[in-house]
Amino acid sequence: MKKIILSIMLLLFCFFAEAQDVIKLRSDVVTVALFDESIGEYSKYEEPVKTNILIVLEETKVTIYSQEVQKISILKTSEKLYTKKYEPYFLLECVDGNGIRCNVILSVTSLNTIDAVLLQYSDIMFVYDCKVE
Repeated sequence: MKKIILSIMLLLFCFFAEAQDVIKLRSDVVTVALFDESIGEYSKYEEPVKTNILIVLEETKVTIYSQEVQKISILKTSEKLYTKKYEPYFLLECVDGNGIRCNVILSVTSLNTIDAVLLQYSDIMFVYDCKVE
């Protein structure tokens, strides 16, 4: 398990260390979840919607090419890999084009690939299921 986490960290470190590197992901499904204040977590998931959205990860920004292009600036990257229910993820603290703080969460598989991008605000979260292009 430690080897897997170490290799994922190395992969993500290399991604953020190279300014020219760009990771392109294609989302074929997006799900919206609403924050439930009574239990303190995102729990009200809507039905998944089929889509075809390009997500581009760069050193200082994330761009989501949905109906309205979302340009998200990365303020801080976490230096450690987190886990939740055995699924590792990497956290990016960000601000969107409207100046609203948000998080971008990269869900990582055991094969060291990104399988989901979560765009998380205080009241709503967009979950993009992805494949590397």
